[in-house]
Amino acid sequence: MTSVARWLDDGARKAGLRRISPHCLRDSCATWLFSSGTDIRLVSRWLRHSSISVTMDCYLRLYGNELGDLGRKVDSMMEGMLNK
Repeated sequence: MTSVARWLDDGARKAGLRRISPHCLRDSCATWLFSSGTDIRLVSRWLRHSSISVTMDCYLRLYGNELGDLGRKVDSMMEGMLNK
């Protein structure tokens, strides 16, 4: 076990939380960065992924309202294209 993993285990145990892995923090950070509007290309480079699709497929989670927002954006784009 690495010192980071040990530090996280100790902290989680003392706080009464479930185990938190370094990978879990990486996953959450990538999701939060993307959700806050950070360009996916920057997130992908920061994570040192070989391609943006790796970041999209492996790390990003879309939650409730974000899915609704995405649907509204697509609807708006399609409406704009059909009205031209």
